[in-house]
Amino acid sequence: MRKILFFAGLIFSFSTLFGQAPEGYYVEAIGKSGQALKEAIRDIAKRGVKKHSYNWDVDQTDQIPEKLGKVKLIYTLKEENVGNHKASGKSGYNREHIWPKSLMVPSQSEMWDNQNLRASEPYENSKRGNKRYGSYMPPSVSRGDCARICFFMSLVYDWNIDIVGDQDMLILWSDSDPVDNFEIRRNNELQKAQGNRNPFLDYPELIEYLWGSKYGQQWNPDNGGGGNPNPPVGATLLSEDFNTFPGPWEVKSVKGSNVWKQSKFNNETFAKISGYKKQDIDPETECWLISKDIALPGKGKGVFSFENKNGYFRGVTLEVYISEDYNGDENSANWVKLEAKIDDQEHKKEDGSLTYNPEWVKSGDIDLSQYAGKTINIGFKYIGTKDVNTTYEIDNINISVELPLFIQEVNNNKSSGAIYPNPSHMEISIKNREVNSTVDIFNLTGQKIYTSTENRISVASLKYGMYFVQYTDVNGIKKTEKFLKK
Repeated sequence: MRKILFFAGLIFSFSTLFGQAPEGYYVEAIGKSGQALKEAIRDIAKRGVKKHSYNWDVDQTDQIPEKLGKVKLIYTLKEENVGNHKASGKSGYNREHIWPKSLMVPSQSEMWDNQNLRASEPYENSKRGNKRYGSYMPPSVSRGDCARICFFMSLVYDWNIDIVGDQDMLILWSDSDPVDNFEIRRNNELQKAQGNRNPFLDYPELIEYLWGSKYGQQWNPDNGGGGNPNPPVGATLLSEDFNTFPGPWEVKSVKGSNVWKQSKFNNETFAKISGYKKQDIDPETECWLISKDIALPGKGKGVFSFENKNGYFRGVTLEVYISEDYNGDENSANWVKLEAKIDDQEHKKEDGSLTYNPEWVKSGDIDLSQYAGKTINIGFKYIGTKDVNTTYEIDNINISVELPLFIQEVNNNKSSGAIYPNPSHMEISIKNREVNSTVDIFNLTGQKIYTSTENRISVASLKYGMYFVQYTDVNGIKKTEKFLKK
């Protein structure tokens, strides 16, 4: 899929960058990627929904924030007095299904989902009918609104987005027509009326993570998943539940035909491997499950943990390692064994035969402080023989880091406006900065990624997102400010 740039930074101020979701509203999705992220966001989007009904919630939800009592019409941009309902004609308004009813797999729930209803002029509503977007073109300032509603419906009801419009086109519509105050207010009012929110109004970049160029990347919102736009005190660098497999992991088979695979039991997914063979073939098994590159920040304490359990215990066959120089070849890398709690007990049925441990064993918190500022890989190594071939399962892998104190402090303070322009996509300047002093830019985990002494600091090479800029002011005081790269 072609890459599409995201310009949410065009929204006017930090206070309106995101909708005001309750604190922690999206916390279950943080650190997830791919299908696991999609499932987590879907669960959140469906959470707390009251019974849908075909009512006139648009009377409240579609009012213009600056002109309460006036409703904005989605396709004509006309303003109508609240309550001026009309079934036909070019005056008044009706309720338009952004995702047309005839393109649904209908039930009452889907048809009357108020997230999908917008106030519309009856005549223009009829002109649109059930045409796919692209065949029917809303005004440019409404295209993002339509796209984000369509992505909501696709997510919640698991419908193919291409039914209602070309996926890449709708992504571009969302990018080029950012969330505005009307949509932010509408999202808040819909939560009051219906009980849920549209995640793509709170975090428009989620569209890229679920359908676009960032699919498969971990999502870590700058504000910790709701509430005011402040990063979390701690950052999650890796969170894996194996809902997708192998995802960001590599399976490396050295000996034998048994390999790490995704498995599922009682609606829980995990990674699993066994060296057991009924026939005397492949008596030895050696297979690695190796993480993607993980960049640990230069400051803060990194902590690694996971859960594991065994089945049909015939000796310990699982070990966990860390490497600083893995480049795709597990044999040439230098691996250091980590001390972790591995399930090393037999588990038996009432008749005395071996079985699986019904409970997960926690590895304990493994301190990664000595690897601060380094890029590491985690490797789970399975070694089995004809006689020692225990089955192992692993899940809920996590690497988190305690952020540096200066980031924790700046999170609690409002921006002073010293950095300008903010947001920016090319360069920034800093008011009242000490002449020729050093400016350091840090990412959300506290890792220093850029240093400059220039008056105008180029940020063109930075990826979209939130950063921290540390500088010295004219009084010799070191300060830190938030900065949004768009």
